[in-house]
Amino acid sequence: MKPVAIASHYFWSAGNSLQKSAEGLLRALLYDMFRQCAKVRELVRAQVIRQQDSDWDWGRGLLWNQGNLQSAIQLMASQEILSTKFLILH
Repeated sequence: MKPVAIASHYFWSAGNSLQKSAEGLLRALLYDMFRQCAKVRELVRAQVIRQQDSDWDWGRGLLWNQGNLQSAIQLMASQEILSTKFLILH
């Protein structure tokens, strides 16, 4: 049986724009996934960042936007080699 990692996000209508946006949702979910599964971090670093050269700022790293975040989630979801299953709550 594969271990299960839980990623969650709650929209907060009184919060800042990131706390009530799709980009904030994706950031929170990826953060939880990265924190719980090192292979996800490696996978995203190896694939998504390499594909997004135009979004790379050498002083700060990848400039995350909704497109980059969606690509990272889709890439992770399509991988069968990960030893972890993810439960996503929002």
